[in-house]
Amino acid sequence: MNRNIVNLAGISQITTATEGSSSKRLARGQVVGLKGLSGSRVLCTEGVLWLTTEDDLDDHILEAGQSFTANRPGKLVMSSLDGGAYRMA
Repeated sequence: MNRNIVNLAGISQITTATEGSSSKRLARGQVVGLKGLSGSRVLCTEGVLWLTTEDDLDDHILEAGQSFTANRPGKLVMSSLDGGAYRMA
């Protein structure tokens, strides 16, 4: 049984990840999906973010200043636990 099935129907947006110097803000509880991440780094610039990647059984919690590097292709689903921001590095 695959416990890491993500229902993308409730995601507010799915975008292709691109590097940028500007942070993207997320409202508390807002969920976004990103694709094209292999080798990309998500940097939490504010607040607390939850994220998981396709075919990965682990959840990841990032606080401001922490980052996550995607090591496989596929989608990443991310949500802000308290209102936060991220940027691709």
